[in-house]
Amino acid sequence: MSDSEIEQLIEEGTIHSSSQIDGFHPRKQKIEELIQYTMEERALIKAGFKKVESGEARLAAIMFTDIVEYTSQMGEDEQKTLQIMETNRVLHKFVIRQFGGTLHKEIGDGILASFPSAGKAVKSAITIQMRLKDDPDLTLRIGIHLGEVVFKRGDIFGESVNIANRIMPLAAEGGICVSGEVNAQIHNKPEMNTISLHSAHLKGIKTPIKLYAVSTQGLPVPA
Repeated sequence: MSDSEIEQLIEEGTIHSSSQIDGFHPRKQKIEELIQYTMEERALIKAGFKKVESGEARLAAIMFTDIVEYTSQMGEDEQKTLQIMETNRVLHKFVIRQFGGTLHKEIGDGILASFPSAGKAVKSAITIQMRLKDDPDLTLRIGIHLGEVVFKRGDIFGESVNIANRIMPLAAEGGICVSGEVNAQIHNKPEMNTISLHSAHLKGIKTPIKLYAVSTQGLPVPA
């Protein structure tokens, strides 16, 4: 079976695992990557994204989350911290899927996800933080930005991703920090209250970014 025939069967959904290909195939790993990409693309379409060609830019809400004091926790009790990370991973996968998002990758103790709208991203973030509010071992900071990103093989790239990443550390422990672009989409929704913070000069970003903190349900905000 040729490479093109294999890729066609993947697109059609006939092949969903490299184990279905008889014998050794030199591109087995690449085939697995293509299968994963195809599955993620279908999830994006189901969630509300239009189908995109690899490398095409689309508007999306980008969410970064990070575990507070992860490094010190790892130094104190590695086994417990690994269990905390697994709890965090499972929670994110469930909630992100619940609100039509896509978990793109884990970066150390951080998680990168995207959503078809700012509202869905913020609702996802609120749900995650409320689930963790009584957990003394797992505290997150969450940052969200709305902007154009490039979708490529299941990952996302672009300045908007960098902005979300830079916003995240500015959230309070257990809180959510969002950009002005996100706030403009949710400010009139009573279930997603925000308070104005300040404009920040973020590393690697030319223009200042206006910041807001989500204050819904008593979520902590920066002092």
